[in-house]
Amino acid sequence: MASKHTRDALETLGSLRISGGAIAGDSLHDFPPTAQPLILTVAGMADHYQKKNRNQCGQWSHFHILPSKIDKSLKANSAESFKIRNCGLGNFLFDSIFAIIIQKQRFFPNSNVAISMTTIGFIGAGQMAQALASGISSADSSIKFEIADPSQASQDAFCQKISAPIELRQNNAEIFPACDIVFLSIKPQYLNDAVDAKALQKALAKSKESPLIVSIMAGVTIERIAEVTGLKRIVRVMPNTPSLIKQGAAAIASSPEVTVEELKTVSKLMSAVGSVVTVSEELLDAVTGLSGSGPAYVFTFIEALIDGGVLKGLPRDIARQLAIQTVIGSAKLVEESGEHPAVLRDRVTSPGGTTIEALKVLEINDFRGTIIQAVESATRRSKELGTK
Repeated sequence: MASKHTRDALETLGSLRISGGAIAGDSLHDFPPTAQPLILTVAGMADHYQKKNRNQCGQWSHFHILPSKIDKSLKANSAESFKIRNCGLGNFLFDSIFAIIIQKQRFFPNSNVAISMTTIGFIGAGQMAQALASGISSADSSIKFEIADPSQASQDAFCQKISAPIELRQNNAEIFPACDIVFLSIKPQYLNDAVDAKALQKALAKSKESPLIVSIMAGVTIERIAEVTGLKRIVRVMPNTPSLIKQGAAAIASSPEVTVEELKTVSKLMSAVGSVVTVSEELLDAVTGLSGSGPAYVFTFIEALIDGGVLKGLPRDIARQLAIQTVIGSAKLVEESGEHPAVLRDRVTSPGGTTIEALKVLEINDFRGTIIQAVESATRRSKELGTK
């Protein structure tokens, strides 16, 4: 969020209200006359620092400036963007990398432009956090991120994958007052170590409003999260690993204090990496057992199909290709046909044919019962994690 002197400067230049954000236009003259000096200052400063500075993540931070019809007054007709860093320049306009971002999608044509930008924090910057941030930033380029993770490798990987502005925090508690939404993307057993309630409350003491908490920790209840953090607006999310390629399946549940709009916001964020359903919290353990752990069951099945093909003489690469496409195609057929899986299975099962022979073996070995028991066991383990 921009500092007070940055906001004062912006108000002086263009009667703009800012909380870190974005404005845009196709030409310098699209902006109010009093705002034009600000635009030129942004362009000049960005150009000056383009080749000299990098942000804390070792990446350039992008300030998109009038990409398609950029005014000649900016002296950058062919430029798509300028880049500057979080550098404490001493100039009142750029004490923060997030002081202002100018981008085409966020232009409001009146002189009293309200500028807003969502800041999302991640406590834990592992693979799932990276996948979520990547999907979210692809869907909405105005979002900025703050992350805290003790692993330098995780920090580096996060910064390499995300093109949006990112600020690193050494102290987890510092994330909360700086963000609108904070994801708890850590393993359940690390919750107490990751969140110091006293430090958190001290950090939030001067904030007008606490952030919305979004937890992707398996099994940890809303009640438990509220107990540890002292916060009440909490959404639990159970994603799965296909979110890494934006093909995830997630379920969300919230505390009573979360508004309908806030829940919609979380749903929209999660939809950037796959499909989303809303359930009551007591069903999230079952979601964990089904879709949360489900990819592991499917991977095991695919592996077995491949090995079966290899056993009967197929080259492994061909067996792999056939097995993967068989699973993908079958899943799409279930989805798009709307038919019950049993109906589709019957259609491929000819009397006295090869498929019924194979299905007999699966039935003898209780294939379906084993999968059901696996979901049941994972659900039970999720509940156990929530009590620790």
